[in-house]
Amino acid sequence: MNGSHYTCLVDMLSRAGRLEEAEELIESMPVEPEPNALAALLSGCQRHKNEELAERTAKKLWPAAERDSGGYVILSNLYASAGRWKDVLEVRKLMKEKGLKKNGGCSWIELKNQVHSFHSGDGAHSQSIKIYGVLKLLMYEMVPV
Repeated sequence: MNGSHYTCLVDMLSRAGRLEEAEELIESMPVEPEPNALAALLSGCQRHKNEELAERTAKKLWPAAERDSGGYVILSNLYASAGRWKDVLEVRKLMKEKGLKKNGGCSWIELKNQVHSFHSGDGAHSQSIKIYGVLKLLMYEMVPV
């Protein structure tokens, strides 16, 4: 079994909330865990609100993926959802010191064999005014009065 297979198993266990098993699998791997395996566990910690394991995992992930802001953002978001604002500021300070920035969101849709991509805050799309108008209407419809 190679590192990608282990990463897949860690991801499945993490999504299922079996975080301790996922951590044990990482610790027992005969190969060095890929950063993606640690990121999968960290995402599972966020999803299932396991702050203690998230902190341990992030400390292992950061050196392995030093130019990737994803692990920092996940931990910061977990702290924010728990109201741990001092810790949020500490993580953001670390990101700033390392020159890391949160990547904006992006999505794609295929329509009539043509792929359209959308990036958060990007107004360059030829129909961005219409798109943001529809989004505004949808937001109004989704928010209870």
